[in-house]
Amino acid sequence: MFIEHSRTLDMILTIRRKLEEDRDVSPMVLVRVLSKGVWAVRNVFDLRYHPERHYMRGPGPAYARKQRLEESLRAEKARDKVNVKRPKTNPQFAPRT
Repeated sequence: MFIEHSRTLDMILTIRRKLEEDRDVSPMVLVRVLSKGVWAVRNVFDLRYHPERHYMRGPGPAYARKQRLEESLRAEKARDKVNVKRPKTNPQFAPRT
């Protein structure tokens, strides 16, 4: 948008310089500059919904929270498996192999 703005400003300054030098400026040039100016103002005050501005590319924050929660639950389960106290079996009641 900045580039378009600078181009329009350059055209306006060129027209101004030509008018100051009493040179002819074609009506089509004036129409083009005016239309670009109108479009610039319209784009500044454009209040319509543009879904491409709000489209999320990739996983969002809810997905990241869910993944962190699932990862912490998996880590907790793994920790519990390691720290489980297994009952000691008496040799006399040990199963035969």
